[in-house]
Amino acid sequence: MGKKNRNPDWADAKARCGLTDDDIRMAKELGMSPYSLIKNIPSRSQQWKAPVKEWVRDLYQKKFSEKKLTVFPSPSDQAGDLTGYKPAEEDFDDADDPELSYEEFLRQEREPPTLRETEDQNAMMLRRQRNLRAAAEYVARELALLPEVVRVAVFGSVTQHLKKEIPRFAKFRRNRVSVWHECNDVDLAVWTTDLSRLKNMQKARGRALNLLFAEREIGVSHFQVDMHILEPGTDRYRGRLCDYGECPKARKEGCLVDGCGAQPFLRQFRDYTFDRFEFWDAPKEILFERNPASEIPPPSDGPDDFEIGGITDDDVPF
Repeated sequence: MGKKNRNPDWADAKARCGLTDDDIRMAKELGMSPYSLIKNIPSRSQQWKAPVKEWVRDLYQKKFSEKKLTVFPSPSDQAGDLTGYKPAEEDFDDADDPELSYEEFLRQEREPPTLRETEDQNAMMLRRQRNLRAAAEYVARELALLPEVVRVAVFGSVTQHLKKEIPRFAKFRRNRVSVWHECNDVDLAVWTTDLSRLKNMQKARGRALNLLFAEREIGVSHFQVDMHILEPGTDRYRGRLCDYGECPKARKEGCLVDGCGAQPFLRQFRDYTFDRFEFWDAPKEILFERNPASEIPPPSDGPDDFEIGGITDDDVPF
């Protein structure tokens, strides 16, 4: 007796991936199968992956460009069976390969970006900044539960209005088209009284990012949250919180830097100097402060372009 066919159908993929009829139509035009959709659902350990819906739409836009961006209602289905689907005439011959051919890719890259592409790129940059700012606040709330943490501040590009620049993306760079600055990570300054508990900070960061994904479906990787460790009272820079789960990490060149790992999970960088005065002059936002009137002098007056919503000791349950 042959084995029962266990391949999922389109209705199953639609339900498990949270897709609409339009998303299913796009996936079919891309040559995807229900199984390929389901296997790309991000797991709890893959928070950097976009939801299947966004992944399908991004691939669809890249493949079909402007001529296919308009979304039309898909055929009405009978009991979840999308039998009314008709593939587009422009579909590639190799339906199993959703990627562009190399020649088609080069042709599109040589063309200047359209207004729609530029607007989408700007929207993506602003969305990325908002997501990183949200990650900063979530991590600060978890760090506030650690008694050794006395202050958390966010600084860098996520605290400022973005500026237009020529990006690194070839299509925009080649045609000298400016878009909003790309935020790749979020910088946190963390004042702590106990360097022996840095592993707890790693765990707090992981819990915060898991919660951010669970509550708001925002995926930010732990290595995108860069935590600078400072000494309370003196603001002396001690190092950065290591991203590795063990210290030292075998066969990692960064672990060979002088002083790196002398204090477990406190990372040092070659030829890096922390300028305390430049740090205080930079735009920043205090996200958490324990006993605000003591221990640490207030920061110098710098432009605070946004308010993330700082928290105080009263907001933390102990």
